[in-house]
Amino acid sequence: MYRQTKNYENLQKRIFDGVGEYGIPQIIQPTTYQECEWIGFNYARSEKNRAGKGVHFFLDDYQFSVCWQNLMEYAGQL
Repeated sequence: MYRQTKNYENLQKRIFDGVGEYGIPQIIQPTTYQECEWIGFNYARSEKNRAGKGVHFFLDDYQFSVCWQNLMEYAGQL
């Protein structure tokens, strides 16, 4: 049973109010970008010095599936 439903894990966590014809989520508070060094999620888990680094997910899916499967565990770290 789990094998058929695992692709739908955490879908309830991605429901946001959307605007416009396509229901795209609106960013209400402005954000600013600070220059940083970007590291892949697969390296972020073992990174000793995380200060000033951003994490990207431009990786093969298997590299960050652990994050998707344990979302609440990794949310605080990111």
